[in-house]
Amino acid sequence: MYAYNDAYCEGYLGSSSGNDADWGNSSGFFQGWEDNEASSILNKGNDYEVKFYSGTVYTLGHICLSRDEAYASDLSNDTMSNGASANNTISSHEWVSEGSCTHWAS
Repeated sequence: MYAYNDAYCEGYLGSSSGNDADWGNSSGFFQGWEDNEASSILNKGNDYEVKFYSGTVYTLGHICLSRDEAYASDLSNDTMSNGASANNTISSHEWVSEGSCTHWAS
Protein backbone atom coordinates (compact mmCIF):
# COMPACT_ATOMS: atom_id res chain seq x y z
CA MET A 1 0.00 0.00 0.00
CA TYR A 2 1.00 3.60 -0.54
CA ALA A 3 0.13 6.74 1.43
CA TYR A 4 0.24 10.34 0.26
CA ASN A 5 0.31 13.68 2.07
CA ASP A 6 -2.06 15.35 -0.38
CA ALA A 7 -5.27 14.40 -2.16
CA TYR A 8 -5.15 12.58 -5.51
CA CYS A 9 -2.04 10.59 -4.54
CA GLU A 10 0.28 13.58 -4.53
CA GLY A 11 3.10 14.14 -2.02
CA TYR A 12 4.38 10.61 -1.42
CA LEU A 13 4.58 9.70 2.31
CA GLY A 14 5.65 6.08 2.07
CA SER A 15 4.72 2.52 1.22
CA SER A 16 4.36 -0.79 3.01
CA SER A 17 4.24 -4.44 2.04
CA GLY A 18 3.41 -5.51 5.60
CA ASN A 19 1.64 -4.38 8.76
CA ASP A 20 2.72 -1.32 10.75
CA ALA A 21 1.24 -0.98 14.25
CA ASP A 22 2.53 2.56 14.85
CA TRP A 23 3.23 5.07 12.10
CA GLY A 24 4.59 7.44 14.75
CA ASN A 25 7.58 5.40 15.90
CA SER A 26 10.88 4.65 14.21
CA SER A 27 10.23 0.96 13.51
CA GLY A 28 8.14 -0.51 10.74
CA PHE A 29 7.55 0.82 7.25
CA PHE A 30 6.47 4.29 8.35
CA GLN A 31 9.10 5.98 10.50
CA GLY A 32 7.36 8.67 12.54
CA TRP A 33 6.69 11.86 10.63
CA GLU A 34 3.99 10.22 8.49
CA ASP A 35 1.66 9.66 11.48
CA ASN A 36 -1.67 11.46 10.98
CA GLU A 37 -0.52 12.91 7.64
CA ALA A 38 -2.21 10.75 4.96
CA SER A 39 -4.78 12.46 2.74
CA SER A 40 -4.95 9.75 0.07
CA ILE A 41 -4.14 6.02 -0.01
CA LEU A 42 -3.53 3.38 -2.66
CA ASN A 43 -3.74 -0.42 -2.49
CA LYS A 44 -1.85 -2.36 -5.14
CA GLY A 45 -2.11 -5.62 -3.20
CA ASN A 46 -3.43 -8.68 -5.00
CA ASP A 47 -4.54 -10.84 -2.09
CA TYR A 48 -5.70 -8.67 0.81
CA GLU A 49 -7.49 -5.49 1.81
CA VAL A 50 -5.76 -2.82 3.89
CA LYS A 51 -7.37 -1.76 7.17
CA PHE A 52 -6.24 1.66 8.39
CA TYR A 53 -6.74 2.78 12.00
CA SER A 54 -6.83 6.16 13.69
CA GLY A 55 -5.10 4.69 16.76
CA THR A 56 -1.82 2.87 17.18
CA VAL A 57 -1.68 -0.92 17.55
CA TYR A 58 -4.81 -1.31 15.37
CA THR A 59 -7.22 0.58 17.66
CA LEU A 60 -9.94 3.24 17.54
CA GLY A 61 -11.77 3.92 14.28
CA HIS A 62 -10.89 2.15 11.05
CA ILE A 63 -11.42 2.41 7.32
CA CYS A 64 -10.66 -0.30 4.76
CA LEU A 65 -9.38 -0.04 1.22
CA SER A 66 -10.07 -3.03 -1.00
CA ARG A 67 -7.87 -4.30 -3.74
CA ASP A 68 -10.84 -3.68 -6.05
CA GLU A 69 -11.25 -0.05 -4.92
CA ALA A 70 -7.52 0.50 -5.53
CA TYR A 71 -7.36 4.03 -4.08
CA ALA A 72 -9.12 6.68 -2.02
CA SER A 73 -8.15 9.91 -3.71
CA ASP A 74 -9.34 12.33 -1.02
CA LEU A 75 -9.74 11.10 2.55
CA SER A 76 -11.46 14.35 3.53
CA ASN A 77 -14.52 12.80 1.86
CA ASP A 78 -14.38 9.72 4.15
CA THR A 79 -14.87 8.97 7.82
CA MET A 80 -13.45 6.32 10.09
CA SER A 81 -15.81 3.73 11.61
CA ASN A 82 -16.09 5.88 14.75
CA GLY A 83 -17.29 8.92 12.76
CA ALA A 84 -13.99 10.86 12.83
CA SER A 85 -12.61 12.27 9.60
CA ALA A 86 -10.28 9.86 7.80
CA ASN A 87 -8.12 12.73 6.56
CA ASN A 88 -4.81 13.15 8.42
CA THR A 89 -5.92 10.54 10.96
CA ILE A 90 -4.13 7.26 10.12
CA SER A 91 -1.75 5.92 12.79
CA SER A 92 -1.53 2.20 11.92
CA HIS A 93 -2.53 -0.31 9.26
CA GLU A 94 -2.71 -4.04 8.64
CA TRP A 95 -3.47 -6.36 5.74
CA VAL A 96 -6.72 -8.25 6.33
CA SER A 97 -9.28 -10.46 4.62
CA GLU A 98 -12.41 -8.81 3.25
CA GLY A 99 -14.50 -10.29 6.08
CA SER A 100 -12.51 -8.28 8.64
CA CYS A 101 -13.76 -4.98 7.21
CA THR A 102 -17.01 -3.27 8.08
CA HIS A 103 -16.27 0.30 6.97
CA TRP A 104 -14.92 1.08 3.50
CA ALA A 105 -13.24 4.05 1.83
CA SER A 106 -15.13 5.53 -1.08
